[in-house]
Amino acid sequence: MKRLSFLCLALLLCLAVPAVAADKPAEKQTRTEKQAHKDRLPPATAFERFSAVLPQGWSGEDQSGFSSGNNQEYMLSIGKKGDKAFEAQLTLFILPNERRQSAADIAGQLAQMQDHPGPVTEKDGFQCFTGEPRSKISSGEALTRVRATPDLMLIIVSQDPRNLGAEKVFQSLVPLTPDAKKLLERP
Repeated sequence: MKRLSFLCLALLLCLAVPAVAADKPAEKQTRTEKQAHKDRLPPATAFERFSAVLPQGWSGEDQSGFSSGNNQEYMLSIGKKGDKAFEAQLTLFILPNERRQSAADIAGQLAQMQDHPGPVTEKDGFQCFTGEPRSKISSGEALTRVRATPDLMLIIVSQDPRNLGAEKVFQSLVPLTPDAKKLLERP
């Protein structure tokens, strides 16, 4: 009788092991499916101070010291170029805050340099306004976002009249350097 009980227990254990093993591929499949979903998202493109997920057809380039040679100056231009001009663009500037101005003051001054500027408002930690830039890199209204520390300012100008993905690019921005992290902290 003990032998029969032992055999039944052994048989039960043998049947239970494949059942547990059968659960693991389903669990693995779920992870694989999740990874496949992540793989369908385009990988982030790394630039010098930021990375961003660029939609298909978008490209970008960046440059430090672009105006005076001061390495604190930084410009990142990301966009979708059409046949003759940019169809959508997101441009980021990190500049020295030589006058130690607040983001609201900087945004107010920048708004005065645009055609048909809207009021400066606070949104998600940025001072924001809309208007039409006088430099016609891309036509249409732009959204300008400004943040500042006593030492640096971040200005992000987004033009995307046909909604081709500039806002998604902005949302995907990840700061890669300490100065960029200070300026692009997410609330």
